Amino acid sequence: MKMSKCIIGTMLIGSLSVGSFVLGNATEKLTTVDGKEVIQAYNNLVNQNGVEHLILTDINGTTMDIYRNRSNGSERVDFFDEDGMLVDRTITTDYGATFLTLAQYQTNGEWQIELLKTLPPENALGENKELMQKSMIDGYFQEEFVDGVYRDWKKSEIDTKTNLIKYSDESNNIYIDSNTGEVAKREILVDGEVIKTFNVEILSVDKVRPEAMFQMDAPLIKPNSIANNKKLRTLINELEVTTDDCSNVEYAPTDGKG
Repeated sequence: MKMSKCIIGTMLIGSLSVGSFVLGNATEKLTTVDGKEVIQAYNNLVNQNGVEHLILTDINGTTMDIYRNRSNGSERVDFFDEDGMLVDRTITTDYGATFLTLAQYQTNGEWQIELLKTLPPENALGENKELMQKSMIDGYFQEEFVDGVYRDWKKSEIDTKTNLIKYSDESNNIYIDSNTGEVAKREILVDGEVIKTFNVEILSVDKVRPEAMFQMDAPLIKPNSIANNKKLRTLINELEVTTDDCSNVEYAPTDGKG
């Protein structure tokens, strides 16, 4: 049993690589602007009330699909491998008081699927709650935006197909939705190559059903990601929940750093 399943934060907020300066292709019309436009677009996104949604795609083909509702302490993290198969889905409830994980893996060529309920250490509950009240999107954008780093960006014209405006700096492409004025996507570049992509949005609770997003049988973004073409709801009904009670395990607090 890994302690990371009991504590929120470290699996979501990772260090981000920096790379080389990327301006765009030779046919793009670019203008140089300061960071105010990008910072404002970021604030337009994160200062809304609603459910945070982020899709992280890595150059190695893995994908994480994450939802967080800070108002009630719910979170859903789906992790897919490079072949598009679900590795695990973890539903966090009550600000990190309970974790329910559906995991599938291969043993000797055979698919194994289990459903595990984890109760974290009692003295970790306060830290979990503090971390769950923070912005998950901030965790992935902190290096450029939360710390208020202003710099010059190269601004492209609006892409008429997507309505996105691209801003590029030394290590990022940031895409802003021209209709909403909000950041919609970030790409991290190394030597001119995209190594990570973050698609972000805030989902209004007036337009979606937040409770449905945090159910174990909520739809997956990857088709055919369950072994043997099983339906997710059928699979869950067939599984027995195993409980891993870590409530009496001693945990050394990290002062809210994750």
